[in-house]
Amino acid sequence: MQLTVTFLKYYLERDESDALKGWFEFSLIESALVGTPKEKYTTHMVRFGMSHELMANWSLDNGRGFKVSEKMTKVAFQRIEYYVSEELTKNQLPKKDLPAVSMTTQNSPESCPYNLTNILYPEKKTFTVDIDTQVSALKPAESSNDKAVSLPLRVFISYSTTDKYIAGDVKAILDKLDLAAFLAHEDIRVSEEWKSRIIEELNGMNVFVALLSKSFKKSDWASQEVGIALSRNEVLVIPLSVDGTGPFGFMSHIQGKRIATDGIAEDSLLEPIIARFPHKVIPKVIARLANAHGFRNAEALMLPLVPHFAKFNDDEIQQFATASIENGQIWDAGNCRDEYLPAFLRLHRSRMERETLEKLEYQLKHRKWYHLRTDA
Repeated sequence: MQLTVTFLKYYLERDESDALKGWFEFSLIESALVGTPKEKYTTHMVRFGMSHELMANWSLDNGRGFKVSEKMTKVAFQRIEYYVSEELTKNQLPKKDLPAVSMTTQNSPESCPYNLTNILYPEKKTFTVDIDTQVSALKPAESSNDKAVSLPLRVFISYSTTDKYIAGDVKAILDKLDLAAFLAHEDIRVSEEWKSRIIEELNGMNVFVALLSKSFKKSDWASQEVGIALSRNEVLVIPLSVDGTGPFGFMSHIQGKRIATDGIAEDSLLEPIIARFPHKVIPKVIARLANAHGFRNAEALMLPLVPHFAKFNDDEIQQFATASIENGQIWDAGNCRDEYLPAFLRLHRSRMERETLEKLEYQLKHRKWYHLRTDA
């Protein structure tokens, strides 16, 4: 099932300590009910706070007496989106207000993990969250999203043939993430009954990527593929715009993203997939990180994981820590050593195996391998 979250009102101000504080009011509705006679929203509120010290560390135009900056507003909105998404995907559907969000130097990375240029708030008003199909808006369920998906994720890429090269780029990104992606012009052999194969893939997919364009809207096949995807509530739909064409028809309630002129960004695909199926994707991203071959490469490969540290289960915590310990390009890379790994430790120190924790903390502190220590 998919839920649509719409921001209704918000208020942010600087208090006497120059911290940022305020609140966000949002509505919640099952996406399939939008525009129907059964359309019924619930409204909720969450309070927000961000310390003066953290804003200074994150360079959010901070300074005593300053007003609320655009950067502060973007970060606040993005953090609330992540927080609400996490609560909903854990099947903790709110009866009214959510617990307050407090961002400090103790529970946040040392530098801002968000790409502010990609954050469309506050102009953006809505986002969607895919939750387990057994969840009712009135009754919380017990199982998580990706517990319901026992088989590997399968991605279907829907596109117009005029956009086949962009579709190929999407498939290449998914291949690098070790995610099985179906692309008709590459994956269907001439001898196959192509209609049957496409229907088979549509029935077996977990993720549907729609490359929206004027040609896509005119395609009979693409529209039918969208219809099948939307009829399966458990499927994650990711609309990406090639030429500015936005989600349309029964897809219009889903927030789309524009593909930049210099090519599709990996996070356009990775972010929504991790949010929907975290434990299907996080181990793959960690495995990729484990093979980092340079400091800058390690930083780039770790960065997509930083906003999702809080979602790690015990196996992923151990996998991530072990990968970081065993590759000197990871634990000694500047941002990893000084920001990302300390943030990970603040969250998960108590859940790590004792020997693993000791090794990682030693290498970060002394900037040398644990097995070469002289104080043993």
